[in-house]
Amino acid sequence: MLMDPKFSKNKVRYVLQCGLGTLSMLLILLVMNQISVSAVVASMGASCFISFLMPHSHTARPRSLLGGYLVGMVFGCLFNSLSLQPIVQSWLGAWQDPHILMAAIAVGLSMFGMAITNTEHPPAAGLALGLVFDDITLVTIFIIIAGIICLTAIKTLLKPYMIDLL
Repeated sequence: MLMDPKFSKNKVRYVLQCGLGTLSMLLILLVMNQISVSAVVASMGASCFISFLMPHSHTARPRSLLGGYLVGMVFGCLFNSLSLQPIVQSWLGAWQDPHILMAAIAVGLSMFGMAITNTEHPPAAGLALGLVFDDITLVTIFIIIAGIICLTAIKTLLKPYMIDLL
């Protein structure tokens, strides 16, 4: 079947929740306007998807949204920094680009970190990946934090009025 059977019973909720997700993403993009890292912005879009289509899921909890992003930022920033160190670059001389290996490790450790802290949020692993490949400034970090706090606050306020659409 092409259409989700739940859609016919919940048309207004589908439209409303997707519209709220769109408006929330607009607000977040306006806040994040200073960030040009596509992977970072894309991870926020994926978080918006989870928050508004699966608002009652484990990965949409505030703990998962905020904690997952914190874990992803820590490992993304750490492995970005490591990839720029001359000693690491000399150890990885056989690698065409040390960022590739560092990005893979950042994603893997982000997954592990989220699993052991019960903060699983898949887009946050994408955040770690994006941060390894770009120049990171304190402004970037603060804007990411502001964006995920905005999304978490909006989702938390609206959660009582939303249903899981997936």
